[in-house]
Amino acid sequence: MAREMFEFYCSGGCMGYTMFPIDVSIDASIIMVCPNCKHEHYRKMRNGKITEDRHGITKDDQFVHRIEPTLAAFSKTPRMNKEKGFIGGLWDRVGNK
Repeated sequence: MAREMFEFYCSGGCMGYTMFPIDVSIDASIIMVCPNCKHEHYRKMRNGKITEDRHGITKDDQFVHRIEPTLAAFSKTPRMNKEKGFIGGLWDRVGNK
C-alpha cells in the first residue's frame, strides 16, 4: 500500500482544506468526506493519479474507498504547498484519462 497525503479544498460550504491519505497504488473510486461540513468529494484514482472524473461513482461501487478523517485534518488555511500535493493547483499530478 502506497499512501500519499493530499489536501483538498472544500467548496461544499465550509471553504476549508482537509488532508486525506490516499492509496495511490490501486485503481479505485474515492469518496472523501470533509470532516467539518460532511460534504462528499468524489474522485477516481487511475494509474497512480487522481482524475477529475467524478461522474458515475456511487456508494455501491465495488471498489469504493470512503475516507472520513477526523476534524484534526481540517484547516481554514492550506497546510501543503503546491509542490507537495495541494490538489487545488497541482494539475500536473492529476490525470484526465
